[in-house]
Amino acid sequence: MSSGERLRRSGVHAAIPGNCALEGAPTIAARSVSEAPGGSEDVDLARLAWRSRRGLLELDLWLGGFAQRQLSALTPAERRQYEALLELPDPELLELLQGRRESPLGLAALIRRIQQT
Repeated sequence: MSSGERLRRSGVHAAIPGNCALEGAPTIAARSVSEAPGGSEDVDLARLAWRSRRGLLELDLWLGGFAQRQLSALTPAERRQYEALLELPDPELLELLQGRRESPLGLAALIRRIQQT
């Protein structure tokens, strides 16, 4: 079950893009992959860019900048690595990017790339 489905079932509709009740507020229309212009790759990139937004300013700056400049250049394998990195809790991810924690095998190159962006 996707996170959107979990939110819909839980009754949390305001958090779902496109369900904003504020007049004039920007909305994101929900589309299936088949309806998206450009196909599933555009949807995947948009989803990863959205997930790059975090609760800590430092992470927003690092990940948001990386997503804006480098996301479309990632190979499918690198995108999977980036997605795995985004699964980490914010404090752990921040420690990795700050160099306070050793990066897991397979993610070191991606972490260095994010740090240099």
